[in-house]
Parts: sequence; structure tokens; C-alpha cells
Amino acid sequence: MGNQYIMRAPTPDLARAVKPFLVDAGLSTREDLEQRKEWLEGVVDAVKTHLGCLSEVVDPVRLFFETEPAIAGSQAEELRSAGKVLSVVAKAIEAAPAFDGASFGAAVKAAGQELNVKGRALYHPVRLALTGREDGPELVKIAPLLGREVVLKRLKAWI
Repeated sequence: MGNQYIMRAPTPDLARAVKPFLVDAGLSTREDLEQRKEWLEGVVDAVKTHLGCLSEVVDPVRLFFETEPAIAGSQAEELRSAGKVLSVVAKAIEAAPAFDGASFGAAVKAAGQELNVKGRALYHPVRLALTGREDGPELVKIAPLLGREVVLKRLKAWI
């Protein structure tokens, strides 16, 4: 029932409601969140489908506040072996004239076509490099919120 309420609530109201949880967790300050109001609304919109109650917000949004996501041992091995995929994706993102969800998605797809790779072999290493997680919000929602610079930094860390 909580998830249904969260899904129907206006995103600006949810963003306002989760601020205390983010501040209490030490992810940010109230002032910083006030200054980045639109960004926070985008973050909340990206993760709200994964919330059963507002107090669950900290874990799914942590990836937006961390310098680098934590990568487990087996995930690190997978990323090391996917260096070529990550390299071609990074080059496609660098070449894109704009950086938003659509251009990010197009860059990943173009990299997959160039390498003749698709599905899990293409998207899973990108997801792991950007988020450190096996699942979560859509990458086309995550990437613009992280920004081109952070996305490239996280991809290149594994090339």
C-alpha cells in the first residue's frame, strides 16, 4: 500500500518528504538539497518505483551521492573483463553532442552495434560500472542525473 501511495504522490512532495532521511543518513545537507531541488526531484522520480515506504529511500539513492559505487569481488571481475564494452560506450558518450537520457541510450546502443553485443552483455557492465548494482532504475534515468563527467569517470575506472 505504501508503494501505491508513493507512486501516486507528486514528485515534488516526495522529494520534500525524503530530505530528512537523506540528511540523517549523511548523504547531503538540507541546504545542498534545497539548492539542487530539480535534481533531487529527478532522483526521487527515478527510484520511487523501488520504495515501499519513504524511509527506504537512502539505499536506492546512495549511488547518486557517492563518489564511486562499491563494487563486490565477482562484479569487479565482470567489469575487468568488459573493458572493451565500457571503452566503446565511453567513446560514444564523449562523441554525443548532448547528454540526456535519449543520447545516453543511443550511445550505448551504438556501442553495442559497433561491437555486435547486446542485451545483458552490453547493459549489465554499464549498469555495474555506474551503480555498483545488479538492478535498479533505468540507466536512461540514472545517467543524466549523474552527469556526463561522472558517467565517464565511472566507466573509465574499469577500462
